[in-house]
Amino acid sequence: DAAAASAAASAAGRDEARRELEAGDMAGDGDKREAGRQIMKNRGLTRERKKIDRNPRAKNREKYRRAVIKRKGQVRDAKAQEGAYGGESSGINQNVTHSRRFG
Repeated sequence: DAAAASAAASAAGRDEARRELEAGDMAGDGDKREAGRQIMKNRGLTRERKKIDRNPRAKNREKYRRAVIKRKGQVRDAKAQEGAYGGESSGINQNVTHSRRFG
């Protein structure tokens, strides 16, 4: 009889826990459901992080975006050639030498 009573009590406890979980899953309009005790306990002591630091993919995408902006300041964009070669548009400066003399 004691075993049957304890089994009934544990079944009632499970039913109550299930109802609480289902009630917790029902969040209001746009509200997020809070993390359970087990999740928060397993998380341990963690420092607060910025929103961007919580998502590595988004952080790396932002880092790449910033790097592209910095690189634009260092290197000119290559222009696509339009039609056949038409000579140097700005002319050739005779006072500038890019080659080296031998001997």
